[in-house]
Amino acid sequence: MVFFPNHGNVGDHLITAATLHFFARIGTSVVSTFVEAEFCVLGGGGSLGTLYEPWMRWRDVAMHEAQAAGVPCVILPQSLTGGTTDVPPGTIIFARDHISYERIPGSILAPDMALAIMVDRTLLPEPLSPIGTYLRDDVEKHAVSAELPA
Repeated sequence: MVFFPNHGNVGDHLITAATLHFFARIGTSVVSTFVEAEFCVLGGGGSLGTLYEPWMRWRDVAMHEAQAAGVPCVILPQSLTGGTTDVPPGTIIFARDHISYERIPGSILAPDMALAIMVDRTLLPEPLSPIGTYLRDDVEKHAVSAELPA
């Protein structure tokens, strides 16, 4: 398969790492050209829709190149962040939340690929506090998918 990961933020990097671990566990080979590929797989995350329009345009180009080569596309668990999505016929879309699942016709509800990461928890340090603080400085810091326009 040809794999197109998202690299928008640190969460996308975690999703990509978990996805590559998953591919390795199931013995899937990632190739670099559509000539060698059985599938075009687009990474999961929260960039499906109009909130991250450059990523959507990039995804559209990849999907249409795959379609022209006769390679079917799969979009790993994504959130629809505003607007709608227009994908080539036969594209399999996994939605990672109920709102996106309801808004994307024919999608399949599935957990975020970040949950597939295999971490030896015995190697992690003990938390310093029972509370975590996550600071963002991007367009999602104020957006909640339920509040985004359809």
